[in-house]
Amino acid sequence: MSGGRFPQHLLLVLVMVILFVVRQTVADSNIITCIEEEREALLALKQGLVDERGYLSSWGSEDVKKNCCNWRGVQCNDRTGHINKLDLNMWSDPSRLRGTISSSLLKLHDLSYLDFSFNDFGGSRIPKFIGSLSKLTHLSLSSSNFGGPIHRQLGNLSSLQFLDLGDNDGLSSIGNLEWLSHLSSLSYLDLTYSNLSKSSDWFKVVKKLPFLRTLNLNVCNLPPIISSPLSLVNSTSLLHLGLGFNALTSSMYPWLFNFSNNLDYLDLGSNQLQGSIPDAFGHFTSLTELVLAYNHLEGGIPESFGNMCRLLSLDLGSVPDLSRFSSLKVLQLDQNLLNGTLTNSIRLMNKLEVLLLGENSLEGPHFPKWLQTQKLLDTLDISNAGISDILPEWFWDLSFELNELNLSHNQIKGKLPNLSMKFNSSSISGIDFSSNHFEGPIPALPAHISYVDLSKNKFSGTISSLCLAIENLVYIDISSNLLSGGVPNCWKQSNYLMVVNFANNNFFEKIPDTMGALSNLQTLSLRNNSFFG
Repeated sequence: MSGGRFPQHLLLVLVMVILFVVRQTVADSNIITCIEEEREALLALKQGLVDERGYLSSWGSEDVKKNCCNWRGVQCNDRTGHINKLDLNMWSDPSRLRGTISSSLLKLHDLSYLDFSFNDFGGSRIPKFIGSLSKLTHLSLSSSNFGGPIHRQLGNLSSLQFLDLGDNDGLSSIGNLEWLSHLSSLSYLDLTYSNLSKSSDWFKVVKKLPFLRTLNLNVCNLPPIISSPLSLVNSTSLLHLGLGFNALTSSMYPWLFNFSNNLDYLDLGSNQLQGSIPDAFGHFTSLTELVLAYNHLEGGIPESFGNMCRLLSLDLGSVPDLSRFSSLKVLQLDQNLLNGTLTNSIRLMNKLEVLLLGENSLEGPHFPKWLQTQKLLDTLDISNAGISDILPEWFWDLSFELNELNLSHNQIKGKLPNLSMKFNSSSISGIDFSSNHFEGPIPALPAHISYVDLSKNKFSGTISSLCLAIENLVYIDISSNLLSGGVPNCWKQSNYLMVVNFANNNFFEKIPDTMGALSNLQTLSLRNNSFFG
């Protein structure tokens, strides 16, 4: 340095260092750390839980010990530092928490979101103290093996907008559901599998929930609806209504048809509805999915159904004139008592992705040509349809994007082509060609297929081609054919096989040693062959 002056370039570096330190200090001061009392509350919660897979391993670990806001499933308010969300939903994780839920949660005074779904609490009761978490807007305890009565204390959660107690088949209501009417902000309610047989007021509670959008009460043993003028004032905001698998009768119609036409989903399947289908269903012009299957309905489909121009999925018991439903993506007519032939109007439904016609008594000596119009199918089931024909060449144009294909229990003849070339190997997961008259060799199978049933046909020759697709197979049944030769020794490649059925063929030679490597195998049937050794 000359003249005692500080070099200009060093002065610039010094200024930059000072600015960085100041900026980092400000940033550090803005990092939210959780409240000590709330951190201790979470550790007490962890203490009461059995966490065999270490899902909560970050809770209390050294690198994040001082800031529980970084713990798995925990979220804090970025302004106050208080915990406002606890999400321990295990739906997408193989972990399952067990044990007990600690009342230490009461120390999380700002908690608004609580989710313990898809865990296993061994049939224990829902803790009463949850009804004291007054700021909750979201509560989900679904599919977690809770049991016993549903506590009325949940009615204290006046800010609740989302309540899901579904799929806990040990839950029950010990009386009326009046406590639900206190949850006036509720928009989502799911009590599926809860026993509500003693809650005769269930349908009256709905009118007291003005913001309710989704109501799922499937498999709840619901008492019948006895309509009165006072019970006919229903929520006009409801969009999704699931009442399937109860014993509801046609006496529910006055209550049901008083809903506004905003409904886009309605499931009344597996109930005790009788008589003809009312015209009033046609008032639900916003419906995209309607389920009426497994009732005792009779007669035709009302013309008013043509008003439901948004309908994408229709599940019935009889075959209607389908010309008015050209937008349908899902059509389920399986497991009914349908006979005769299908209406030609089905060829107009060129947006179908799922078509289930199996297990009926349909008559179709020739392969249905209307299938040529279906270019978007994901699932096709035309089992037990009375088809006695060969598979036409155009059929394989439909197959490439199929996920599941069921042609079983027909009289379809001929040889199968190389199936590894006819399906998209990454999309097809299962084929069932059983109980037909297919002949010739077992075809090459798609590489990623997991379910194959070719039983009860006339296939012959060896099965060496199976080795090309064995890696992902879970189920293989080629029993009751005319197959011969030895079983190939390639079973070490299989990681998932659970069912193997080679019975009733003409196999001989020794059973290959590599079959002993099938560690997940549950069923192995090799009877009625000529194995030796």
